[in-house]
Amino acid sequence: MAMKRIEHKGRVSKVGDDRVFVTVIARSACAECHARQVCSNGDTEEKIIEVPRENRSEEFREGEEVTVCISSGSGLLAVLLAYVFPLSVLLAALSVCAAIGLPDHLNALISIAFLFLYFIILFTFRRKLNGKINVKIEKQ
Repeated sequence: MAMKRIEHKGRVSKVGDDRVFVTVIARSACAECHARQVCSNGDTEEKIIEVPRENRSEEFREGEEVTVCISSGSGLLAVLLAYVFPLSVLLAALSVCAAIGLPDHLNALISIAFLFLYFIILFTFRRKLNGKINVKIEKQ
């Protein structure tokens, strides 16, 4: 059974020796709505994705249309690491500090410190995580 993939179309913005930088237009659901001009909630944002070049023989040119792919499992891991786990750390720290009766300002500072510590740990293990989250680039 083939693993599902998440795909986004983009344009190559920069080509390096071992990396390709792809600009992808991220659109909110409102951006596709026919009433977006009246509502003024239609957000679009350019994001630059750094993709390692696995096959150095494949040439990419700046401005070339490409598709950035990630397996749904890798996408889920990325969402967990970027959103779910930090929120869990923050809420757990808030709950413990509140349960032991710390003042609100200390509660907030300690919770932010734990969140900061989480992201330092994540940054420390970034090379190991790069092997788990596989982003690929394909020509269109």
